[in-house]
Amino acid sequence: MKTTFRKPINLGNNEEITILELAKLIKAKCLSQSKIIHLPKREDEPLKRRPDLVLSKKVLSWHPRVNIENGLEKTINYLKEIHVVKN
Repeated sequence: MKTTFRKPINLGNNEEITILELAKLIKAKCLSQSKIIHLPKREDEPLKRRPDLVLSKKVLSWHPRVNIENGLEKTINYLKEIHVVKN
């Protein structure tokens, strides 16, 4: 792709989810017994994860085609295939 655009562009899914909800979802999908540890909030810490996808649509003609649950499942399965995540 050729472009003169030289700034960061958010990619992701525009479904709004809290960081705790995301951690619980990842834990469930991985069948993990890991404990979620709550650390003191940083000053610049986002309360929710929801990227602005306007630039990705405008500059790249890109939009998400997979919801967050399916995307996580695909990512986890891929990481298992390449042996980054234990089965």
